[in-house]
Amino acid sequence: MFRKLSVPLVVTALALAAAMPAAAGNGKADCMKAAAEAKQTFVTSQKAALKQFLTTRKAQRQAFFAARKAARTAFEAQSPAPTEAQREAFNAQQKAAHEAFRTQQKAGWRAFVASRKAAAAAFRQQQEAAKQACTNP
Repeated sequence: MFRKLSVPLVVTALALAAAMPAAAGNGKADCMKAAAEAKQTFVTSQKAALKQFLTTRKAQRQAFFAARKAARTAFEAQSPAPTEAQREAFNAQQKAAHEAFRTQQKAGWRAFVASRKAAAAAFRQQQEAAKQACTNP
């Protein structure tokens, strides 16, 4: 999942790296305009990455609950009158699977947030460097 998240960030970084040197030679106003455009590009890519992450997460959640429902249907079909012990074992298994899924989802969210923070910090540094280059040719 981290690989999917890093692709928009790398594309953004490459676009910014290509835009900044080209704008630096056209004067301070053009340079600052390029920096503002780079910021807008970065924000747009961050929004797209968030949308992609949430869409993927929703699909994972739907698939998990569909599999869970299918497991329950199969269990009920296999044993129409299960004993209390069988029912408790099945429910415990389902609960453990749900907890594992939730843990995975939380870890994925934390990784996504960390990658966004890292990308934002790198972008801020790049913007500061670009603004310095604009003001001190």
